[in-house]
Amino acid sequence: MDSRFHRLRAGFTLIELIIVVAISAILLTLIAPSFTDMIAMQRLRGAHDQLATDVQFARSEAARLGIPVHVRVQSKSAGGPACYILFTDRGTAASLYAFTTPACDCTQPPGSRCSASPTAEVKTVILESYTGLDLVTAGASAPDRIGFDPATGMRLLPAMDSDPGPSYEFVVDTQLDSARVMRLAVGRSGRLRVCAPAGSKVTGAATC
Repeated sequence: MDSRFHRLRAGFTLIELIIVVAISAILLTLIAPSFTDMIAMQRLRGAHDQLATDVQFARSEAARLGIPVHVRVQSKSAGGPACYILFTDRGTAASLYAFTTPACDCTQPPGSRCSASPTAEVKTVILESYTGLDLVTAGASAPDRIGFDPATGMRLLPAMDSDPGPSYEFVVDTQLDSARVMRLAVGRSGRLRVCAPAGSKVTGAATC
């Protein structure tokens, strides 16, 4: 009789179970935001790293194919998420350096992203809306595309009123919001620079 009574007393009471559930709920409430933020930051870093890799790929493809390869970056809008597209341009030399050939459009359906006959799609990457990520080229009037010369690996510069100087960079930010931003800058030589703008909460990256 005594041993049976002891076994019955060894279980949890209803009050104890309620306390355990309440503590678990409190801990989950505290941990969930940090876990969600960690996932968002991993998505930001992953998208930024992928963009840098694809820009390097565009440069190497230009040399391999012997024709210019461009990367066009498009910010998210009411019509869809942010995206970028790699494409070749077999236009005339004059159009290549002036960027007069219409660029491909990554917001269009597959098979219809490159409407100009000298262009052809190489690769398209879409940052799905659920990620909350956006791609923004620096400055309101900044060009949204970058091209690489197959002979030199240097950037093809759009027509400008004056020489912008050797430090002129193509800059694109991958961002979750104004406080969580990673930056990719491509110099005239085609070399990449990765950093986090001042004020960005992204850790482990050099400050721009």
